[in-house]
Amino acid sequence: MRVQIRAVGVEANEDLLGYAAKRVHFALGRLLEPTDLVRVFLTEQRSPRRGPESRCVIHVPAMAVVHAVAMTHYAAVDEAADKIAHAFLRARGRHRERPRATLRTGTDG
Repeated sequence: MRVQIRAVGVEANEDLLGYAAKRVHFALGRLLEPTDLVRVFLTEQRSPRRGPESRCVIHVPAMAVVHAVAMTHYAAVDEAADKIAHAFLRARGRHRERPRATLRTGTDG
């Protein structure tokens, strides 16, 4: 899996970029092919009530997009990585063949 990280309006040091890449690899490494592209966008937005908030968007083209907002960039990356891993696992579970129980017989068929 290829990971592209883009920080817009954020002073992203090597620690943050490395952390984001490692966290995305950990969350999606077993779920995606080595040729799949994952884009991570880090931004900062100002809220009039809460002050500055860090935002992380993880985008897997033609598959999924998740957004997370937190007080720090590290927390936003964690939350977005958890969300996208959960979305992929949930989607994978939907496509599995499972026997369905019915009210009359207890099994389908």
